[in-house]
Amino acid sequence: MASSALSHPARRFADLVALSERRLGDAFGGRIARLYGWGIAVSYSIALVVMKSRAEAIVSQSLVALAWIPAGLVALGAARDQTHLDDENGFVALAEQRGFDAQSLELARLIAAARRIARVTGWPALALVLVNASLARGTEALLRSVISALGAGVFVLCVSVLLAALARASAVVSSGRGRLTFAAAIFVPHLAHALLPWMPSVPRMLGQLLRIFFAGENG
Repeated sequence: MASSALSHPARRFADLVALSERRLGDAFGGRIARLYGWGIAVSYSIALVVMKSRAEAIVSQSLVALAWIPAGLVALGAARDQTHLDDENGFVALAEQRGFDAQSLELARLIAAARRIARVTGWPALALVLVNASLARGTEALLRSVISALGAGVFVLCVSVLLAALARASAVVSSGRGRLTFAAAIFVPHLAHALLPWMPSVPRMLGQLLRIFFAGENG
C-alpha cells in the first residue's frame, strides 16, 4: 500500500505528460509533422535502394530533413503561449484540482514536447536505418550501417531535447510571441555565422554532431 501511495503522484504526472503530448500531436502542426516524417522516410528509403553507394550521405541528409521539418513543426507548436491557452480552456484549473502547480505544468509541457518530437522523427529514422541495414552487403557495410543507426539515435535524442527546451523557453520569456522568438533563436545565429564565424547556432551544432557519425558528410 505504501508503495502504491508513493507511486500515485508519479502516475498522475505521467498522465499529465501524456495528455499534454496528445494535445500537441492533435494540433494541426502535429498532424502535418507526422505526414512529413513518413514522407521523408519513404522518399529517402527509395533513394537508399536506388543509390546504395551513397547510403551514409542519404541517411545523414534524411536526418537533417527530419530535424528541419517534422521536428520544427512540433517545436513551433510547443512554442505557443500554452499557459494562456490552457488557462482559457480550463486545462490549468483542471490540473490544479489534481494537485499540479505551474512549475509541474511547465515541466509536463517540456517533456511532452520532447517526446512528441522524438516520435515524429524517431520512428521514420528507425525505418530508414532498418532499410539501410537490410541493404548492407559485407561486414564493412554492415558496420557502417550500425554506426549510422547509432548516430541516428543520438541525433534524434539531441534534436528532441534541444528543440523542446528552446521552444518552451521561447514561450516562457516572450509574452505571447513564442513562435517568433523560437524562429529567431534558430535562424538569426545561423545567418549571422557568415559575418561572425565563432557564433554558435542550433543547425551548426547538430551538423557537427552528424559529422561525428557520418564522416565527410554535410549535416
